[in-house]
Amino acid sequence: MAAQYDVQCFETMGRRTTCRKGEPLVRAGLHPDACYYVTRGCAISCEVDENGYTRCWGIHGPGSLVLCEEMFSDRPLAADLVPVTDCELLRMERTAFLAAVRQDSVLRLYVLQTLSQHYLDAVDGLRRATTQTIDKRLCGLLLSMAGPYARDEDSEVLIGEAFSQKTIAIMLNANRITITRTMQKLREAGLLRPSRNQHYRIASLRQLRAYMEA
Repeated sequence: MAAQYDVQCFETMGRRTTCRKGEPLVRAGLHPDACYYVTRGCAISCEVDENGYTRCWGIHGPGSLVLCEEMFSDRPLAADLVPVTDCELLRMERTAFLAAVRQDSVLRLYVLQTLSQHYLDAVDGLRRATTQTIDKRLCGLLLSMAGPYARDEDSEVLIGEAFSQKTIAIMLNANRITITRTMQKLREAGLLRPSRNQHYRIASLRQLRAYMEA
C-alpha cells in the first residue's frame, strides 16, 4: 500500500499554478528546477521525432508527482512535459522539495514509494506495449482515466476530462484510425456507451477490466 501524504503539505513548500492544454510545461534538454503535483487534469511526457511522430513515455493524471526523479539528478530532461488537458498543479522548487524530504520521514517514504511505482509502471508499460493488443491497452488507459470518477466497480462511469481520439492515440503510441476502430469495437461489445464532446462513458469498470484481462 502506498504511503499517504497530505496534499496540503505540498502547498507549504510550493505554489498553485495552471497550465493550458498543449502548452509545454517543461521542455526536453532543460535541467528542471521544480517538480509538480497534479491536482486536476492530465499531462504526458513525450518527444517528437524527426518525422514529426509524437511518442509518449509517461501519463500523469491527478495525484501524480511529476519530475520527482529529476530533483535528485542534474541530468537534462529527456522528454517534454505537455498537458493534454487544462491542468492545475502544485509547483515545488527543487531546494524546498529536497529540504522537506530531508526533514519529513513521511514524505521520504512517499517519495520512495512514488519512485518505485514509476519504475514498476515503466516496466509494465513496456510489457503491455510488446505483448498486448491495442484494444487491451486502450482498456487499461480508460480504466486509469476513470478511477477518480468512479463510484463503484459496476456503475456507469463518465470520464470527467475530455480527450480527443488523436490525444489517446498519442498516449498509446498508436495511430488515430486504429483508435477510432478500437473505440467502435468496445462500443459494439457493450463496454463503452455513446457520449459527446470527447468524453468517454464506461458501462462498468468490472466488465472493462474482465475484457482486458481475458
